[in-house]
Amino acid sequence: RQLVAAGLFRRPKKIDVPLLFLASKQDKLVNYRNTRDLAKALKGEFHLCESAGHDLTLDEPDWAIEKISGFLKR
Repeated sequence: RQLVAAGLFRRPKKIDVPLLFLASKQDKLVNYRNTRDLAKALKGEFHLCESAGHDLTLDEPDWAIEKISGFLKR
């Protein structure tokens, strides 16, 4: 179902709210460049964690909290 959903997904050209994208360089399931490119296309803020794997918020919760908190304070 996830593969079918991914195949049918079409990203919007624009989203009119601030966006935050977090990715992890050590993720073995999703390449962080996909997230980076999506953030760029949608003009969102992007942060890359060097050490976390796919479960970014479990691997590096303090890093994620820092990035989310900083984003929400703007």
